[in-house]
Amino acid sequence: MQCTNHLKQQGLAVHNFHDARQGLPPFHIGAQYLGSGTGEQGFLSFFGLLYPYIEQQALYDLIQSAEDGSKKGFQVPLTETWWQTLTKEQQEGFSLSTYQCPSRRSGTHVKEITFVSRGPGSGPLGDYAVVVASRGSNMAEQIEAGYMTYTIGASYDLMTNQVPPYKDRIASPIRRARHSVEGTTTAAGDPNTWLPRDDFAFISDGLSNQLVVGEKFVRSDKLNVCDITATTSTWKMFDCPYLSAEAYGSFSVGRDIYAYYTSEVIARNPNSGSESGNTSAFLYGGVPSFGSNHPGIVNFLVGDGSVRSVSSTTSNEILRYLGDARDGNSVSIP
Repeated sequence: MQCTNHLKQQGLAVHNFHDARQGLPPFHIGAQYLGSGTGEQGFLSFFGLLYPYIEQQALYDLIQSAEDGSKKGFQVPLTETWWQTLTKEQQEGFSLSTYQCPSRRSGTHVKEITFVSRGPGSGPLGDYAVVVASRGSNMAEQIEAGYMTYTIGASYDLMTNQVPPYKDRIASPIRRARHSVEGTTTAAGDPNTWLPRDDFAFISDGLSNQLVVGEKFVRSDKLNVCDITATTSTWKMFDCPYLSAEAYGSFSVGRDIYAYYTSEVIARNPNSGSESGNTSAFLYGGVPSFGSNHPGIVNFLVGDGSVRSVSSTTSNEILRYLGDARDGNSVSIP
């Protein structure tokens, strides 16, 4: 019941955000590309953007007041460098019960990450993830997604210098932010200029048929572990801070409900071998997606603000339809 109530609070926050900002809260507001083989640094994520709407305006203001040389506000990457400017009391204040499922954890949970050449910085841990879904990575989709604005402070054109797998999860209800300044100049993609990209009308399949946030799978031996040296696929098994998001998109704040329309439906085996640890889980090709410590079900926030318990035996095809906001398949949640 507490887990369900936490998701309902997040749903109310999404709707209040939409009313106030005339759009959906983005997956994250930007990512800074650091160079080939180095990775990205993330800026404020979906969950942090909801702070003012879950009665945590002070935390939002604390991030907005960040300074690092010539960078200010949301332009400061949320790395361990920023994290160490906070007092211990401030750090622990970011660990919120609203973002925790008491069946898995409760109390204060923050993670120190001392090397952030790729992935999220230090921050609070949580038990929920944004639903993401991709249809592929062809150039037309990349241009539509607005990749020109991904980098900040550098002349780097992501239209001609692709660094796969940069994807905007274009089929997802929650996509990354757009910016009021575009191009490849220093001002382009400045997270201080972020704007919502879509409103509820983007979810053309209907709000009551769309999964938005769900409980994330975490391997039992990876609880409170965020191994930033791991491969992209392995990362999804870890328990990383939710405050920022890497450009790849799935590590700290989001999980694939079903990625790529071009793939065949892959059989799930929720509790096989070392991937066990959640009572219920959805796995795709060995890569965990969503999972919970509730027997037989995983709780999801639905677009209309309701919360549904989805059976762990739900077919991949149904999950795929429920994760894609614009595929034209308005299936009911089982």
